[in-house]
Amino acid sequence: MTPPLGAWRLTGQPVPLPGGHRNAVLRVGQHVLKSTRRSEAAIAWLLPVARHAEVCGLKVPAPLRSSLDTFVVDGWICEPFCAGGPTPPKAIADKITRL
Repeated sequence: MTPPLGAWRLTGQPVPLPGGHRNAVLRVGQHVLKSTRRSEAAIAWLLPVARHAEVCGLKVPAPLRSSLDTFVVDGWICEPFCAGGPTPPKAIADKITRL
């Protein structure tokens, strides 16, 4: 399964990243492509959630629109690369309850 790099105007060789549960996760420069079975509406629903998380002090990569003005292209989404590791659930709960 090859991601449509041109849909986000990306060039370069995709490099597999660990994780992703049952989906493929690839890094291309400063972007991450993830395979998905989610619908356009399901991905769009994540935008306000990501904004709320950022208000709470969490750094969350939000999906990027493609050149087709969609989030999902051929079963792939694209996000900016976010360096770091997973945040423990308790740390997330502590930040969110402070609002």
